[in-house]
Amino acid sequence: MKKDHQIKSAVPVEENIAHEFTLDQLCANPDNPRKTRNPRYDEIKSSIRARGLDSVPLVTRDPRLPEGIWTFSDGGNTRYAIMRELWDETGDTRFYRMTCMVKPWAGRFHCLTGHLAENETHGQLTFIDKALSVQEARRLLEEERGKKISLRELATALTKDGLPVHYSSVCRMEDVVRHIYPWMPELMRSGFGGQELRHLLKLRKSTESVWEKYQAEKFIETDTDFTQVFGLCCSKFDDPELWSLEMFRDELIGDLTQAFPCEDLNYDGWLLEVKGNSKPDVSDPDNDFSVATEDENVPEAELLKAGHEIPIGTELQQSEPDQNFDDTSPDFQNPINQEVCAEKRNGCLDPGEQPRVIPASSCAQPDIQPPLAKDPAEVAEPQEHAVKDSLWHVNALQDDIDHLQNLSWRLSWEIASVHGCGDDLEPACDSETSPGFRMVSASNASDVAIFLASLTGASHYAGDVSLSTVLLIGSSESASPLFNDEQTLTLFRLIRILRRLRELQRLNAAPVVPVNEG
Repeated sequence: MKKDHQIKSAVPVEENIAHEFTLDQLCANPDNPRKTRNPRYDEIKSSIRARGLDSVPLVTRDPRLPEGIWTFSDGGNTRYAIMRELWDETGDTRFYRMTCMVKPWAGRFHCLTGHLAENETHGQLTFIDKALSVQEARRLLEEERGKKISLRELATALTKDGLPVHYSSVCRMEDVVRHIYPWMPELMRSGFGGQELRHLLKLRKSTESVWEKYQAEKFIETDTDFTQVFGLCCSKFDDPELWSLEMFRDELIGDLTQAFPCEDLNYDGWLLEVKGNSKPDVSDPDNDFSVATEDENVPEAELLKAGHEIPIGTELQQSEPDQNFDDTSPDFQNPINQEVCAEKRNGCLDPGEQPRVIPASSCAQPDIQPPLAKDPAEVAEPQEHAVKDSLWHVNALQDDIDHLQNLSWRLSWEIASVHGCGDDLEPACDSETSPGFRMVSASNASDVAIFLASLTGASHYAGDVSLSTVLLIGSSESASPLFNDEQTLTLFRLIRILRRLRELQRLNAAPVVPVNEG
């Protein structure tokens, strides 16, 4: 049957019943949180092309749309786009119709929450897409309630509406939208997030605290404010190819030193203050939203402790979140069964009611089956390579003698300062052959400083041959190594920087052989 001869089916009115819709009766949700292409788009398209659409999306009647047009309420925009693309490409009628479940219109906030929950489960939204959508959700909720709402109230509302989210995650999203995204839109849209983004936010928080502290104590007057200095530094790194947290920190501290005239805050002073303020936040969850786990053998208590959802088919006692808990309360992270979330959003469950258990066999299957569990050895190998790459990689923008000397000094000072002997070392960047740092004096120097100085080739600093064992390995009896794991990794990074620095210095010193032009 040709496209021109397709006849639209009558507009269905029954709710909570599956109906068949033509593509012309459907449209993508105007509030779809996904602003970039789904990274699994081609994979999902291949599956639908081969097997057809074997999931049943939820649709609803948005009053903003023309009569007879339905939109998706809890995910389905990607599948709709793929079906329309396949229909245009093939003309195959099986791509022209979609079986969908009709649900009542519950408002834009509810729909946006549903899309976020669905995409978080299957679609791998970028952090900035999540953050902008949560900001939009706050605006919609304020419109519904007719008043301003706090971030804590927003986190509670999202959790109640089926999207378990930690209050600190909402705060982090707010900070990114206000302080990072305006200056780094390209980097954020590239998928930037995770631990690198957390480190960037913590760096911003710690440097701002130092700025405000010294400005209040020393009555410092500046020509600009901290927000402008930080933002302009961010704009220099608005490119995924340029991003390096280490280089950003170096550039930022340099900018702060120039913009903030304070004798007590030279480069090293800023670095020391920032390290003192950058303490890990143990209350901050690793995930922005709760995510499902495929391991049904993990005990329920362990899943709850880890902040995971309970797999469908597992008994779960639902509990309402406490309205008065604090930022670190684990109630913010209470996982909710995906099907229970849907029922709760539909108003099918009363507070405290025991939800029904939905057999896994009766649930609509996703477009792509979950991958089989990998052998632990297969997982461990990429992780080992990732550690090696992070230690051994030298950013192209830092791959010169000046930058490497500076990195060498900073890394050596960082290790020594942890052991209270940072004053035993000093910068050594006075010539192109310098290693970046050296010992201030050989007399009364600590073992740590002696060991670090020996890495530069200063043989007269070399200590006892057992020093490496004392610092790095420990004994088979009771003596633990003086360097913990983190300090040992920093040491290996220093070794890598020194190796590359010496390599460039050797190349620089190599004699230039004139070309014989005959």
